This record gives sequence, C-alpha cells and structure tokens, in this order.
Amino acid sequence: MTINEKLKPNHDWYEYYYDCPHQVIVDFLIKEKDFLKRQSLAITAIEKIMRSHKKQSLLSHVSELARIEHGIRELEPWVRDHVVHAMLSYLLGIYINENFIFKLTDKRVDQFQWKLAGLFHDIGYPAQIAKDLLKSYTDRVNEIKKTMRLCTKPK
Repeated sequence: MTINEKLKPNHDWYEYYYDCPHQVIVDFLIKEKDFLKRQSLAITAIEKIMRSHKKQSLLSHVSELARIEHGIRELEPWVRDHVVHAMLSYLLGIYINENFIFKLTDKRVDQFQWKLAGLFHDIGYPAQIAKDLLKSYTDRVNEIKKTMRLCTKPK
C-alpha cells in the first residue's frame, strides 16, 4: 500500500472536520497522475476548504504560487510543485492528527489552524525562488563592480 492509498479518505472526519471534498481528494491521491490535473484538483480542494471559513480570497495566493512555479520550470527544473506538496502535507497532517494525536491524547490540533498551516506553509516560496534566480546575476554584476573598482557609495 502506498502512502497515498493510506491517506485516501475513508473516514467521515476528512469531510466533517476538515471540509475535504471526498471525491476530489480520492482523485487527487489515487486516480490522477497528470501533473497539471493534480495541481488543479489540489486548488479545487483548497478552494472548498477555505470557502467553508469564508476565506476563499486566500485561494488567489495558491493559484499565483502554481502559476509562478509552472512558469519557472524552464529556468529552474528542480523546482517542485508546492501546491500539490501543500495538499499532500495537509492530508498527511490530518491522518496524523486523527490516527495518532487524537487517539493517544483525546485532543486534536485545531482544524482551522491546521488548514492554514498545512495549506499555506510555503506561500512565500515565489519570493525565495526570485531571490535565488537573481543571485547568480547580482553576483556577476558585483564581480564586475569589483574588477572595475567601482564603489556604490560616493566618497
């Protein structure tokens, strides 16, 4: 059994406590193998989850993250899809929360807090990518500056 099969929602708490659309999650975890379709399913699930708290405006940030990461694949092929990663992390957290934390302590991590933390923990990643992409360029410019003995501050 794969981890995705293990995470497949077969308990009511996925939908009841976490607002996860059952069929979308099953399709995301098990059925869909195409990268862009999985990403789309993740965005659909995140939208439903956030809509239940009237926080659907946060979805635009996830969509922007997906757009940026898709756009920079040619520049940095090592960049992973953080939208799919966020959904997988979120589902793994639910599984841990319900099957271990709750069963051992009779308490759950607050579901809304987990929704925000699990789904948005990498939301600043486009800024990191931009910084990393610019670093090699700025390093070269700074090297030219040193070679030409240019200074940045007037004396």
